Amino acid sequence: GSYALHGAFWHTGFGRRRSHGCINLAPRDAARVFELTSPAMPEGWTSVYEHEGEVGTVVRVRKGDDPLPDRRRPLGEEEDEDEDDWGDDDPPLGVLPGTDCADDNPFAFPGAAELESTEICAEDADEDGWGDVAPPDGVEAGTDCDDGNPFAFPGAAELESPPGSCMVDADGDGWGDANPGNGLAGGSDCYDGNVDLNPSTMKLSTFMAFEGVNNPTTIMKINPMNAALTASSTLQNAMGSVSTARVSTGTIDAQGAIVVNDLETVELHSVDYVGVCMGPTSTIESLGASYGAEGDVLCGLEFGPDGLLYGIDHDDNLLTLSPTTGQLLSAVAVETENIPLNINACDMAFDCTTGRLLMANGVSNAIYELDPATGVAQKLRDFSEPFANVAWSQVGLEFDPVSHMAYLSVGMTLYRVDVDGPGPLLYVGGFTSMVSNLQNLPICP
Repeated sequence: GSYALHGAFWHTGFGRRRSHGCINLAPRDAARVFELTSPAMPEGWTSVYEHEGEVGTVVRVRKGDDPLPDRRRPLGEEEDEDEDDWGDDDPPLGVLPGTDCADDNPFAFPGAAELESTEICAEDADEDGWGDVAPPDGVEAGTDCDDGNPFAFPGAAELESPPGSCMVDADGDGWGDANPGNGLAGGSDCYDGNVDLNPSTMKLSTFMAFEGVNNPTTIMKINPMNAALTASSTLQNAMGSVSTARVSTGTIDAQGAIVVNDLETVELHSVDYVGVCMGPTSTIESLGASYGAEGDVLCGLEFGPDGLLYGIDHDDNLLTLSPTTGQLLSAVAVETENIPLNINACDMAFDCTTGRLLMANGVSNAIYELDPATGVAQKLRDFSEPFANVAWSQVGLEFDPVSHMAYLSVGMTLYRVDVDGPGPLLYVGGFTSMVSNLQNLPICP
């Protein structure tokens, strides 16, 4: 039942009245709700005291005092404990019921997830308009796969398929994070913190090596449907002259920094983003430090899952390199089944959907997954049979996050391949020149 204290009196609602200034709760009063009023409170308001059942609990009220000012609510109106303007649907006795399914949760009320429905009582903790797919008891489920992330909801990545998929799109470019974690579905954006890098703004490319001032190092865009090459940018030095750097491999990081090698100086170089993106020229500058001895050939530059820069030298070591100075940081021998792997004509790629560092090796006609910490290589695909064990003299490898397949170039031919499945090499087309590296690079609209 409920009790009300009026001034110096309290009554039980059963016609009995007592002139005491306190209520002493006996065991039979356990777990009851007392509504206390006094002349000091605004007209039409009451204070609620919920007794949890302790024997001997006393509430003292002097005549004219406001008994429980911190527990005021309109007398006879709905209770709104979480102050979300919706009344508790299961209130204490004597209080009008509302429609708030969780009155202790300010993010759960009818219409909280307005993009789901204005009627259902769902929880929208991140306030993106979509309700939690796994809410607390008593709250209706919505379709938001991560209600703690306002960038994750159905249709956040509107360019992904199928439409309406619940993905994370942190940079708002329409493409979902390729590897979001937390059990969420992955999209196709390897760089979800950079609005300028996504499948719409990047294209399969290659660096064609310097062969004289009339044939400078040129970035060529590759048509992924037929392998047609289109020149997009020529490398020049800081003075504006044709660069003589013999680039054989390059890569890009999540911030858009482009790093390439130089076979002549055994140094890494930076290439300006705007020039690569817009053309017709790009400025190349040395990072300063040498990564090895003169004549050391580096293949397969790639950023790994840890954000560090990796490459493979002619001694079959996996090198960790500074992307800012080009300095060698560490080296570990590449091995497979505890046997050193003979590597020649290689390229690496980063599978951003699984966080794997991949390598194509010309000697073994195979694609491997590399552990950057240990150098252990696990063979994923073996193509020695279709190539009759003839070593690849030049090879390129790049991962496509949209199709989850890889592009593999062997000499003057481009293929597509599932690095995890048993399917065959899929012929794309023939190049007009030899290609020794593949990389997704930015294009500007």
